[in-house]
Amino acid sequence: RLYLQETLGKPPSRTPIYAHIEMAIAARIKVNPMMISSAHCIIERGLKQNTDGTYSWRTDPRLLKPSVLQLTEEQTIAFLEEITAPIMVIRPEPVSPFQEDLINRRISAVKHLQVHRLAGEHHVHLDNPIAVATLLNGFFK
Repeated sequence: RLYLQETLGKPPSRTPIYAHIEMAIAARIKVNPMMISSAHCIIERGLKQNTDGTYSWRTDPRLLKPSVLQLTEEQTIAFLEEITAPIMVIRPEPVSPFQEDLINRRISAVKHLQVHRLAGEHHVHLDNPIAVATLLNGFFK
């Protein structure tokens, strides 16, 4: 329903235009709190300069719309319970954009799961890359 409400009969979304890179960084940090250095990484990859000197995102604005496929929580748990491969989750500490009880319920559903908490925000891999790389190297050995 959300997908249909946001797509049918509405004009295509337009990518925001920024006069300066700093404006794009501020907008990005407002959506997902993160360190300025992490925002710079995302900006370098995701921003393009337009012919008039302004900046806009390279990504398709339709990606910001609700998904056409949305699982119920029961369906999500059923999928998670069937995972047999070893899994590692790296969670930011202390910030998490998700409800703790929801995440803990999902974590409990996975059989062979390691959970690590690292200092950082939503983009903990950008905020704390050495610690994330160390955990990943240990996990894949």
